[in-house]
Amino acid sequence: MDKDLLFNVDYIEKDNNMLCKVILKGKITSAGSYLLQHGLEAEIRGGQKHFILNMRNIEFLSSAGIRVLLDFHRRAMESGGGFFIEQPSESVANVLGMTALDDMLFRK
Repeated sequence: MDKDLLFNVDYIEKDNNMLCKVILKGKITSAGSYLLQHGLEAEIRGGQKHFILNMRNIEFLSSAGIRVLLDFHRRAMESGGGFFIEQPSESVANVLGMTALDDMLFRK
């Protein structure tokens, strides 16, 4: 696994829904995307449907990481939940802006 990615989870109750707030730090490389995927999988298996990813401390986002974000966004929305990014770092904002995914993934 990628030791460059730190994955911390906090839970917040908002509007009678339990939000899973994931705070990420480091680089989401191919190995880091594996860690992200398995961490989010564990949350979904635990019944979570509402996700907020804080990505202000992400230095790099690979195409594998983008795939994980899109997959979990789709899965959360299909289950009646939500999956959004808050406080994207400049590099995350640039990459997702270039791929036109920022409107879909960024929390407004």
